[in-house]
Amino acid sequence: MGFFDFFKKKPDPIQEMRDKMFNQMFPKGDKDILAATNQLLTILNHSIPLNEAKAIITKSYIICLLASEKDKFDKERLKLHLSGYCIQYFDEKQLDEFYNYIMAINSARIFQEVRHRK
Repeated sequence: MGFFDFFKKKPDPIQEMRDKMFNQMFPKGDKDILAATNQLLTILNHSIPLNEAKAIITKSYIICLLASEKDKFDKERLKLHLSGYCIQYFDEKQLDEFYNYIMAINSARIFQEVRHRK
């Protein structure tokens, strides 16, 4: 350990955990995030700004991952999450489509994890 290593900034465990989760959720980084954001914009008929759609998809997918680990993630859980800040953008059909999309990308993630373990 060199003298200047003492002054090196220590890694932030919360930031490391967040980075790991984002890499797990979106392995291709911004490309995956943009694709998911565009899909949500399509579901909502481009009725909201891009940045808002990006925030909704990332927060909703995080809730999906966390809820899936503890118990289950269903449409009612998604609705509860969205009711805190953006449920007004969704009608029932759009909510169904969004839920199905989140479940599809989560299933693809699980499939990739299982495939890489073998």
